[in-house]
Amino acid sequence: MDSEEKYPFLAKTRLLYFLSGISASALVPYLALWLSHDGLSSPQIGLVFALSIGAGITAQPLWGILVDHFPSSHYPLFLVMAVPGIVAMGFNSHSILGLIGITVIFNLFMVSRSSLTDAYTISAVSKAKVHYGAIRLFGSLGSAAGAFFGGLYIAHVAIKTLWIPFMVFSIMAAILVVKLPKARTTRAGTGSFWTALREALANRQFLFFLIAGFLVQETLSAYDGFFSLAFHDIGGAFRDTGWALALGSLSNVPAMLWASRLLQNHSPRKVMLFSAGTYVLRWTLMAIFPVPWIYIVLQLLHGLSFGLFWISSVSYVAQHFPPPLRATGQSLYSMVSIGMATISGNLISGMALARGGPVLLYTFAAVSAGAGFLVLAALNRTSIAVAKTLNE
Repeated sequence: MDSEEKYPFLAKTRLLYFLSGISASALVPYLALWLSHDGLSSPQIGLVFALSIGAGITAQPLWGILVDHFPSSHYPLFLVMAVPGIVAMGFNSHSILGLIGITVIFNLFMVSRSSLTDAYTISAVSKAKVHYGAIRLFGSLGSAAGAFFGGLYIAHVAIKTLWIPFMVFSIMAAILVVKLPKARTTRAGTGSFWTALREALANRQFLFFLIAGFLVQETLSAYDGFFSLAFHDIGGAFRDTGWALALGSLSNVPAMLWASRLLQNHSPRKVMLFSAGTYVLRWTLMAIFPVPWIYIVLQLLHGLSFGLFWISSVSYVAQHFPPPLRATGQSLYSMVSIGMATISGNLISGMALARGGPVLLYTFAAVSAGAGFLVLAALNRTSIAVAKTLNE
């Protein structure tokens, strides 16, 4: 409570995460379903998603330069909130080239929304003695509300108008950004990205971590990008799609609260290993039991898989980079585990859904997550061995 009274901007930061979460989840999980109504096949949807995410990744260093140039301003954060909301109406295009163009513009800004919000938050709350997860969980609450609202919306209103609530909540988030206090993000100049990249490539353990993050997080495309289509294929209703996605987002809240305690007693490596195992269990059960109500219940594992993995990954990156390079290290991790993994995941998920339906889609996800689990297990054993050697 003392922190809340001394730092009133914490409430605005939580609201920013909530508005960003509700806007994104009211639209993004349903985009595949929307594009299928525009006549695109699953592989074409995967291609559109992959190309646009690729453009977003390419723009990451440019966003870093912007933050370096305006380190205490709101310009970059304002843009990633406002611009996607404005261009989203373009998803009604019936041309695949037009859709690629719109999604590229959309993701040039949208892909960096999370990392720029995190960078601002970590900097802003550093003196408030508030754990990052206690702020970040409001994004999950917003995601739950947005996913549920999106399901109700497309059940009663034309899916082609889904850009309207997304635009409203995105503009609200952009307005809130202007009202937030300015905070200097922790960066080390325009060369910081390449410095962080050189340090990461020279660290074998961190390379193993990036590989594991890629293998585990590419399976999120089977959830974020194609769950609505897969759920519809097995007979799930639009309204129930919202329930399933909302349960998944809500499960992040206790997981992120638990993560702060868990990381006090266990290394991020062990927490990531546990969450990767939960990913494997989740996708395996969805591949074996393609039944709507089972899919809904299994979304409760989202917090123990994505929620714990994300928080422990952020902590792991923070341990491997000095303070001036931590924000850049997080961007590097996001490029690999969210950006590159999303490109690969979307391409493979689209083809898998087209050729083998939800069963093949989630079989691929289980295999990829299993491979990531094995890499993390090897990383954990290597780290323990190194620690023993240093203690001897």
